[in-house]
Amino acid sequence: MKKWLTMFLCITLLGGLGFSFSDKTATSPKITTTPKSAYSGDLQILYNKREISFSREPQVFGNEVYVPVSELASALGFYVKLESDRYLILYKNNNFVKMDLESNIASINGKDQTLSSGPFYSDQRILAPLLFLVDALHFEANWDKSTGKLSLADGSLSNQFDFIDSNNYYKRINVPNLGLRISVPVHWVLLDEKKQIYGYKDDYEYFSLELSQKQVSASDTLERVEKQVERDIINLDPQHTQITKVDKVTATQLDSFAIYSDLKDGKTTYKQVTYLFKQRQMAYVLHFKHSKESDIRQSNAVINAIADSFQINELTIQERDEHYIEFQNYYSLGMKFSEPIYANQTFSDFFTLKGSVQSQIDGFNVKVSKDSQSISFYVPVKNKRFEQKIYLPFGLGKHNIYVEEADKGRLFSQNEANLRFEPLITYDESNVLQFSLINISNNNIRYLIPSSRVTSDLEKMSSLAKLLTYKEDTSYKKAKAIYQWIEKNIEFDTAVSQNKLRSPAQVFDNAVGSEEEMAYFYAALLRSIGIPCRIVTGDHADQGHFWNELFVNGKWIVADLGEEFSNGDGITTYFNLNRDEHYFDYKNIKVLEY
Repeated sequence: MKKWLTMFLCITLLGGLGFSFSDKTATSPKITTTPKSAYSGDLQILYNKREISFSREPQVFGNEVYVPVSELASALGFYVKLESDRYLILYKNNNFVKMDLESNIASINGKDQTLSSGPFYSDQRILAPLLFLVDALHFEANWDKSTGKLSLADGSLSNQFDFIDSNNYYKRINVPNLGLRISVPVHWVLLDEKKQIYGYKDDYEYFSLELSQKQVSASDTLERVEKQVERDIINLDPQHTQITKVDKVTATQLDSFAIYSDLKDGKTTYKQVTYLFKQRQMAYVLHFKHSKESDIRQSNAVINAIADSFQINELTIQERDEHYIEFQNYYSLGMKFSEPIYANQTFSDFFTLKGSVQSQIDGFNVKVSKDSQSISFYVPVKNKRFEQKIYLPFGLGKHNIYVEEADKGRLFSQNEANLRFEPLITYDESNVLQFSLINISNNNIRYLIPSSRVTSDLEKMSSLAKLLTYKEDTSYKKAKAIYQWIEKNIEFDTAVSQNKLRSPAQVFDNAVGSEEEMAYFYAALLRSIGIPCRIVTGDHADQGHFWNELFVNGKWIVADLGEEFSNGDGITTYFNLNRDEHYFDYKNIKVLEY
């Protein structure tokens, strides 16, 4: 079961309980006046057709309704907290709303907007603008002023922008009667409401997705249910259906099977892919069908993207859903950005994290992730200001950004925490901020950019690499020249500290480095002159080992400095090793995120 299946109930529980807090604080806000132009009619507020009772009457001013925010949170089930005696924080349905008690500026997922009037204190309670909040949190509202009835209902997630891949924009589709959500290309429509079929068709092409579920035994394995579904596919038209392949898929957020089949309908042949998911006593079936004339590669990419977006409402929290959250440390540090940062901003390859803090801090660790890929950057803070280029290296689409306070003096700690992009509203000792950005570039820059451990952006690295390679005319020769220089000029350290690593700059300054440190050092030098390089680990005879792989002449080659220092003969014996033969000697091989 994937890690995203984990039941993360803190938000739901906090919201459902109303997360009560005292509306009265020790420090009164600067703005305490109420808006003008009150509506004189009686008002009845209902949520899903049930009336909401408040401890004091809602206040109506102009076209806005003000209610006690903590009681509204309890009724509608969203998270609420007063931060730093000033900021009202609300969260529900992957939407983060911040309202300022000292101004009429509010933000939704980090993006500011101006209200006619913000929240205010009245009778020791905070009253907040209800219509703004329910819209921001994706509820539906209908106010009939002739009757004074204001009806609220859970909003639809249909047509909500979700993500993009190399060929399509995707929108979120909520299927409440099946209790699931998926994302489909924006041009898809509901073809058959009764059968829950989405897709598109024209004179030349047909592409559809039918959603269904079936009751199964809790003791049934996913493998056993797959056999049942496979029989169901055949039985629909046994004379014209042929199963061509069955895959157990591990790339989707939930464990699944993919059943591939062909269906002949007269002179037309359809390609079918049936994804199967199982939770408890329910099997969920995503049945894709498209005409044979469709581009197979693109069709499979769309099918895989949709299957990967599959969510069961009660169980699944997906990485890409979490757009923007400010944690308690954001406020205690007094963090401010020089330029706006908000959810789903578009950038090309990188953005600049620039701003200031009010507290003394050494720096931030920034982790950028997309699907299973991730990379870490370090952002130093000097004189309470910071400015650092942060790359979005995983191609087109949404990148998740997680910012935490860096431990003092432990930037290169070997026991770094395994950061995950999760809906963590609750306090943690180091988390500061998380948000999502959309990269509109498809450039392949993953192993060309600097990271927290591969500091290839330092002038020291690029100057050294250029000095060592100015006579060489190919990437292969340049990579080999740098390899030979390290072999002859850096001392191999076998007694490295288990708690802290030297940075590439320290390896150069001290002319000494461990196997792992030299792998980062070599990668920094190569990337600084535009040669893609990555760091790889593997186990041999129960010992961990580090080496580099560099992309030259259209392929990845192995350069093993650790083995060179241990067993080499001084003539670059372990440069340009046969990759397949090298991998044969190791297990648990992993490309590091740096």
